[in-house]
Amino acid sequence: LVRYRAPPSLPSRIKQHLRSLPAERWPDSETLAQTLCMSASTLRRRLAEAGQPYQAIKDGLRQEMATEWLADAAISYGEIAERLGFADVSSFYKAFRKWTGINPGHYRNLILAPARR
Repeated sequence: LVRYRAPPSLPSRIKQHLRSLPAERWPDSETLAQTLCMSASTLRRRLAEAGQPYQAIKDGLRQEMATEWLADAAISYGEIAERLGFADVSSFYKAFRKWTGINPGHYRNLILAPARR
């Protein structure tokens, strides 16, 4: 039997594309649409149909990457903020608190505490 895999969803393809770039080089929706060979309005419509606007995909990916990097005590908060394209550490702290309800320092302590025991 030959098994066929469904092609990845548009939001998944976008996340994969964004992961391949530094956050400060993430394209705006018009540039992304050109990269995907579609109009900006088609991109917005298809993402709306998938229930994931472009900004939500970017924010979700930033949160995902932040939580990955916070698990590594060798990566400073400043470096994480820079990697994610934030203007400063304070902006990163505010965004992380908005996403998770806790600040990055508290999150890092929670996930690294079991490893320290």
